[in-house]
Amino acid sequence: MDLRLKSLLKQAELVRTDTIAAAVELVRTGGAHARAGPRFALLAESLRLPGSRVVADGFAVALYAAMVPRGHAGRVAYISEFIEEAKASGLVKKIIEDAGGRGVQVAPPREPN
Repeated sequence: MDLRLKSLLKQAELVRTDTIAAAVELVRTGGAHARAGPRFALLAESLRLPGSRVVADGFAVALYAAMVPRGHAGRVAYISEFIEEAKASGLVKKIIEDAGGRGVQVAPPREPN
């Protein structure tokens, strides 16, 4: 995120903090004008920061993947099939919703090889 923000910010200074709580406090007290982070985290924080809002557009996409040791093609196939089925069946969406993951989206189906 840091590298992406540094490339995007032209008329702003990037301020780093040691903790998320410190970043939120900077925004709350006016020490910073904005905070960047994962949409789901910012949506949760905005509930505790009256008057704040999370902008509609993002500046990056975070992708997650699974990994298996080299030489285990069967594992790759099994995990890939499981992930695709979990997305297609709605399981991933339900897990996100149950966890309160507002702003988190299920990845689109995998492109066929």
